[in-house]
Amino acid sequence: MGAPNTDPAMYQAIGDAFAGEGTDVVFALMGDGNMLALADMSARHGIRLVHVRHENAAVAMADGWARATGRVGVASVTCGPGVSQISTALTAAVRNRTPLVVFAGEIPTGMAWNPQQGDTAGFVQATGARYLPLRNAGKLFETIRSAFSLAYRDRTAVVLSIPYDLQEVPWRPPHPYRRSADVRVSAPPVISHHDQIVLAADEIMTAERPLILAGQGAVAAREDIVQLAGTIGAVLGTTLKANCLFLGEEFDVGLVGGLISAAAKEIVREVDLVVAVGASLGYFTTDNGALLHGKRIIRIDAQPRLENEGVILDSVVVHADARLGVRALHTELDQRGYRAAGLRTQLIRAQLADPIPDVPPIQPEPGTVDPAEVISVLDETLPPAVGAVFGVGHFWSFAAMGLTRPGPASFTYAYGFGAVGHGLPTAIGVAVGTETPLVLVEGDGSLLMHLGELQTLAVERLPVLVLVMNDGGFGSEIHKLNFKGADGELARFHRTDFAALGRALGMTAHTLADPRDIDGIVKEFMADPVPTVVDVPMSAAAISAPTRRSLFPRTLEPLKRS
Repeated sequence: MGAPNTDPAMYQAIGDAFAGEGTDVVFALMGDGNMLALADMSARHGIRLVHVRHENAAVAMADGWARATGRVGVASVTCGPGVSQISTALTAAVRNRTPLVVFAGEIPTGMAWNPQQGDTAGFVQATGARYLPLRNAGKLFETIRSAFSLAYRDRTAVVLSIPYDLQEVPWRPPHPYRRSADVRVSAPPVISHHDQIVLAADEIMTAERPLILAGQGAVAAREDIVQLAGTIGAVLGTTLKANCLFLGEEFDVGLVGGLISAAAKEIVREVDLVVAVGASLGYFTTDNGALLHGKRIIRIDAQPRLENEGVILDSVVVHADARLGVRALHTELDQRGYRAAGLRTQLIRAQLADPIPDVPPIQPEPGTVDPAEVISVLDETLPPAVGAVFGVGHFWSFAAMGLTRPGPASFTYAYGFGAVGHGLPTAIGVAVGTETPLVLVEGDGSLLMHLGELQTLAVERLPVLVLVMNDGGFGSEIHKLNFKGADGELARFHRTDFAALGRALGMTAHTLADPRDIDGIVKEFMADPVPTVVDVPMSAAAISAPTRRSLFPRTLEPLKRS
């Protein structure tokens, strides 16, 4: 009888590989397919396990964590239903272009049938994520390294699938794990061709009213963009993902797109040239193309796309990294001696100084508050260092349009795939990644979809202030039904007492009776940043600016300057 095999089990090698990649936190829901590997990661490598209550939340948390840290996020689920449950958050992560690895179990290789078997590849590929199954035990390290490499290089989500019977097989690595960063090839910066710069300069010199629109890819080029705007007389604007990039600049019109303010829309209507820097010009930024219709466009982008989210815009393309492209264009214009006043006039200055209000004042029903006023007080009270996470729904326009922060890095949005319900798990991921206080603005219907993660927040004792915009229903559907002549009240279910729920979970909790009370709540939270829930009873009379524009443009009185 031979000597017993003393080689470590494969699940230990999996732990070694993830630790080798620098993984220090995994958002997980345990099952047969992943429990031994996760236990080993925790016991031997000290990797933090954040236990979720639903698999979809694990991926949303890893998404938030990755976007907050700039690193590859890691989530883990079991096989079969564990994988099918993550499809919504996985699709959102792909569309967010988040580098993410999901370690998923797979049913044992030797079983003819298993109640958790399913088309794992089909589930994953339907989301747009990459699927990497371990087909050869000898290729374990290579497969894990490929998962991290693909996630980082392509900024996408990768599902790594390993049968759980293989995970228990004795397996001695043929060599130490080599992390993906050691074999990573950095792409050189994209430098524009001079002919493209010449064409772009020609376009600018024939324009009279330019706008420079900065996207997420332009954040590092802020100062160069500000200088170019001063030279050509351009007003400045941003996409949502570059929100507040130009905060404090005199000719900043703010957000351009579906959440554009009334003042900005009035100015953008007169623009004849848009210089889009690091902006993909998709559905929301262009308001499905309508906002930029008839305007000439220059695009400075390292990865320009002719079509994005169904929007096709004729453009002069400068194929370059944002900073290099902007500098090259500015140099060309300087050499030509070009300088123009453009839209930097007293009239535009006056319009920005005295903007058209976005929403009218309302008279809230007894026991409710105006969400616009709540966000206004929050904006005045919240310290600049506190980040913000927004869920999605009718309520979010008030927050996204009304809350200012020092720059784009302060904001995280949970609207990927147009799915509600991801605000709380995304905020948990951000809080774990930054370890600093933040505020989450979420709707009541959305929060109820992942209500179990309130307990995750409470158990982890994360510094998150949760403002629940509570209108007792799905606000967007209420207004859309009313617009279409149906009964909007059918989308209203019941006002949940979120303060009571929070207290039951051991959290600090408040019900907001007056918008001005936000000041004291924020000060209390900052003095002791523990998980806190604020139930904000949102008035049914509150209609956001985008909803007013899209659904009721002719039935509501036009707003005027003060």
